[in-house]
Amino acid sequence: MLAVRLDLPEPLAYALIAGALLAGERRHTISSSLLYGLALFAKEVTLVFLLAAALDHLAHRRWRDLAGLLLIGLLPYLLFQGGFWIVFGEPGLGSGGAMATPFEIIPFMGLWRIGQL
Repeated sequence: MLAVRLDLPEPLAYALIAGALLAGERRHTISSSLLYGLALFAKEVTLVFLLAAALDHLAHRRWRDLAGLLLIGLLPYLLFQGGFWIVFGEPGLGSGGAMATPFEIIPFMGLWRIGQL
């Protein structure tokens, strides 16, 4: 409940991934690809799930499903990142902009740092 109240992108992204997996199981490949793409826009970490689905399509030689996943799910996000690259000189992936905290390798380290103040 706290994630929904304070930080909606994570629950939304994983709900979209769950929908994509369900649609893929039901052989609704266009819906599945679209949901993967929307999840990718919600949270970049879902790229792992999209790549896993692409590897599954590749391993089972489902070329049409793989093409749909790459065109519908991945291409819009890559174009979006390309726009960031053109405008700002770097992609929009990272841990923030000016005055942002760096990426933490240790989970919840930011909370420990706040507690030290």
